[in-house]
Amino acid sequence: MVEDDSTFDASESIWRPDLGTYPINIDADAARLCWVGGEVFGSIPESMTWEDAHDFNQPCLRIVATEWMVVKALRCDNTDDGIRPRESSTDAQDVSMTIRDTYLTRIHDDCLENDGVIGGLLVDNLWDGCNTGISARPSDDQGTFDQPPGEKLVLDRMMIGLWITPHDDGPGENSLFKWSDSAHDVVIKCSMFKVDAVSLNGPEAMVIPGTVDDRACPNHPTTLVWLGDGTYPGRVPPGIRVTSDIDVWNAAVLDWRCRHDDPTVDCGRDSPSPSAPS
Repeated sequence: MVEDDSTFDASESIWRPDLGTYPINIDADAARLCWVGGEVFGSIPESMTWEDAHDFNQPCLRIVATEWMVVKALRCDNTDDGIRPRESSTDAQDVSMTIRDTYLTRIHDDCLENDGVIGGLLVDNLWDGCNTGISARPSDDQGTFDQPPGEKLVLDRMMIGLWITPHDDGPGENSLFKWSDSAHDVVIKCSMFKVDAVSLNGPEAMVIPGTVDDRACPNHPTTLVWLGDGTYPGRVPPGIRVTSDIDVWNAAVLDWRCRHDDPTVDCGRDSPSPSAPS
């Protein structure tokens, strides 16, 4: 039994799961939970398609709580989903989340699979390699449900970069947001996104929802790095700067990794080392 107000300190722990294992699964009725640190390096083969990886449905971390949950400083690489928060039941509306200082790479589906639609704060995370950035689309058996009045999902100093991977129909990526009628209002603050190409699900999947509030960073506005042809095909909220300069993204990635004391990067270099471990 997990007690209320439990903190799991995994700062010295490393998981290397096989494809059939959930590396970290905190499924508890505890009211308030905190997860700190830990590294998970999955085993999905480089050539595996999205469809085959999705069949394993493996998250780096699955966490359930009934009042609030905090995930901090977790490192995830090469799993199907990244972080999968859940309420105690569908539409329970009994929990909020804070996710901060996490570093995700080579996530074959959703960096944040928030299909239970939990509100809260995502702050100062680097998710550099997502097939989909954030999913807030309940499954068919969950149905559609409204969120509590005023509940939002706030992205504060977030960095989300998409990643082209093998699919049955050829290489590609999905989108920054996989949204639905059940999803929250979104507030984006001082964040950065990277998109490489038109989504495999078409331009209509590339809408960026929400509003932008960059009052805390007037000299560093929220930026979308678009590496595809022409103009970005999805709706972009007013206030987001769009550039095709990949150096803008690379410099921001290096800055994040240096600020977070990443031991695998030489902070004296002009560009970051590869995200995936050797």
